[in-house]
Amino acid sequence: MEFIIPLLLLAVSALFVWGLIAFIGRSSGLQNTTAGPRGKSPALFDRMSEEGASAAAQRLDEESHSEVYRYLAVGQLAQAAEVYHKATGVGRIEAFVDVQALYQFPQEHAAETDDSVPLEDVAGSDPFVPADEQEVTDLTVPDEWLELSEPAKQQRFEVQINRDSETISMSSEELPPWIRDQIEAMVRDDR
Repeated sequence: MEFIIPLLLLAVSALFVWGLIAFIGRSSGLQNTTAGPRGKSPALFDRMSEEGASAAAQRLDEESHSEVYRYLAVGQLAQAAEVYHKATGVGRIEAFVDVQALYQFPQEHAAETDDSVPLEDVAGSDPFVPADEQEVTDLTVPDEWLELSEPAKQQRFEVQINRDSETISMSSEELPPWIRDQIEAMVRDDR
C-alpha cells in the first residue's frame, strides 16, 4: 500500500514529461514548414500519387523505363532509384520517392506521339495503310451462327401430379418461368 503513492507520482511525472516533449516537438515542427536546410520541397511526398507516377514515367526514356521496372519487379527499389536518378538527373531522395510512386502506381511507357493528330480507334482501319488504299469490307455472319443465336422456341408441355384420388394437371404456360426452366433442364438431361 505504501508503494502506490510513489508509483502514481512516477507515472504522472512520466506523462507530464512525455506531453512536454510532444508539445515542444510539435511547436518546433510548425516553424520548419518551409524548405529544409538542403532545399527539399515541402510537397516532396505529394509526388507519391498516380499523377506523380505518371509524371515520373514521362521523364524516362523507353530503355530506362524498362530497366527501372525490371528492378521494381524483383523488389529492388534502391537499384531502381539509382537507375532513375542517373536517367533523369533528379536528386536521390526525389528519385526514391518517384520510384516508390512508380512501384505503387505502375505506368506504361508513354510513347512520344504527335498530339495534333488524334488516333482513331475504328474497327477495320489499318493505321499503316493510307486512307485512299484502304477498302471497306462488309462482314458476313455464317448461317450456323444465326441458328445458334436464335432463342429456342419454348416447348409446350403438361405436368400431371397424382395424389390418392385426385389428379392435378398444369400446362407449361401456367407455371412460373423458373419452375418451367428447371423442368425443361431435367427433361433435357434425362433425369
